[in-house]
Amino acid sequence: MHLGFIFLVLLGGLKGISRELYESADIDGAGNISQFWHITLPMLSPVLFFSSVVTMISSIQAFGQFNIMTKGGPADSTNVVVYELYREAFVNFQFGTASAMAMILFMAILLLTIIQFALGEKKVFYQ
Repeated sequence: MHLGFIFLVLLGGLKGISRELYESADIDGAGNISQFWHITLPMLSPVLFFSSVVTMISSIQAFGQFNIMTKGGPADSTNVVVYELYREAFVNFQFGTASAMAMILFMAILLLTIIQFALGEKKVFYQ
C-alpha cells in the first residue's frame, strides 16, 4: 500500500546524490558494484532509515484495509490491534478500554521506534 510513497522518497534520495561522486569514482576506476556499495548505499542510508521507520509505524497502524475488506475476517482471523480498538470503542462503546488499548499501542510503537533508532542510526551516514 505504501510502495508508491516509499518509491518517491527513494527517488528523491537518489536525485540528491551528487553526480561528482560518481564521476570521481569513475576516474579512480571503481566499477558499478563498488559505486553502489561505497557511494549509493551510504548516501541513501538516511532515506532508507526514514523509510523503514515510517513503514514499521504504518504497518502497525493498519486499519482501513481490514475494515473495508474483511471486518476482522471469519472468526477474527484478520483482526489487528487497531481494528480491535475501533470495535471496542465504536461498536461496544467501551471507551475506557479502547483508550487503554490506544495507550498500550502508543507505547509499543514508541518502544519499537526507539529500538529502531538505537540500532539503525549507527549505520546512517550524514553528510
